[in-house]
Amino acid sequence: MISTRLTKNIISFIIVLLIITFFCIYKPSTEKKIISQNSPKNSIKKTENINESVNFTHKINPNIATFDELKSIGFSSKQAYNCLNFVKSGGVFKKSEDIKKLYTISKSDFERIIPYISIPITIKKISNSTVAEISPKQIKTISTINLNTSDTTILKSLPKIGSFRAKKIVEYREKLGGFYSYNQLYKIYSFDSTVVNTIQKYCRIDTSEIQKININTVTFKVLENHPLISYYQAKDILNYKKIVGTIGNIKELADNNIINKTDYEILKYYIKTF
Repeated sequence: MISTRLTKNIISFIIVLLIITFFCIYKPSTEKKIISQNSPKNSIKKTENINESVNFTHKINPNIATFDELKSIGFSSKQAYNCLNFVKSGGVFKKSEDIKKLYTISKSDFERIIPYISIPITIKKISNSTVAEISPKQIKTISTINLNTSDTTILKSLPKIGSFRAKKIVEYREKLGGFYSYNQLYKIYSFDSTVVNTIQKYCRIDTSEIQKININTVTFKVLENHPLISYYQAKDILNYKKIVGTIGNIKELADNNIINKTDYEILKYYIKTF
């Protein structure tokens, strides 16, 4: 009888011990899981990604978008204000990738927002001192711009030409007297094949507008300062003039080997005899 009671007590003790052990092992794990689910870190992450749930149904141009429109495509309030301030201060988004100019836009934000940005490509047409914006479909109908007479305002209407490049075109044109070939643009700083090939679609070169030098009246200093005429060429031309008195025709210089035929084909655009 005693043996049976002792056995029951031992079994009861073991059962209680197992129950206590079970709770000691599994209860902290459960509490940890609950705390993790409700931690501030996860709450912040959920808040930060709230814009990702926006249902995008349209594209916008950030150059003219309102605060609400920017928000509707996934901008946070801070990003929307940053964008509006950028435009208000004179900034312009020329292409969708320019959104990355905003310091509040991270790489992940950019990749998320870019599908919903649309910036139409435009070019300005200058006619009778007026400026009008036209769409890309109308570009082919634009009157070509004369590189030898257009001022910086007109030149800036060309794609890839801003204030800096327009100024450089005019400066080099004034030194030359005018352009006879698009290849001369490569002599200008920052002009490469991409720029030259793009703008010549909308330009023309009228060589009759080139300001020529009269070699019968010019001084040595003026002639030698021309970008395409070397010191020795200027000296030979004026020495020849002293011999003949008056140069009647530019071709005389090539016929008498004063300049070679290759140089003649270029200099004929820049010198004259009357």
